Amino acid sequence: MALGVLFDFKGNSNVSVITPAADLIQEQWLVNTVNYEQPIDLFVVVIGHNPINPAHRSCKHFRRLTKSYAILRPDIPIQILGGHVHIRDLVVYNDKLTGLEPDGHLPLT
Repeated sequence: MALGVLFDFKGNSNVSVITPAADLIQEQWLVNTVNYEQPIDLFVVVIGHNPINPAHRSCKHFRRLTKSYAILRPDIPIQILGGHVHIRDLVVYNDKLTGLEPDGHLPLT
């Protein structure tokens, strides 16, 4: 099951709505999605414009989201795909949660 989210961005225009992560994890549609009755092999969370390294200050937004997954479905692995700091990064948080971040640069041809 895949879900795409953006960090708690405050500079959006009036034609878009950004739901803060703290609010998102309490929304019923997300709880229903995580508790989907069919078998789920893996949660893939794409976090736009957000680093995966827990040492980075912006990382707090996705920690809230992954914590909610881990609480509701602790038996299902979670793969985080992030991108922000333009470095390649791989983080193994525990035996069920990993994060991968590409460097974001296109190769020169």
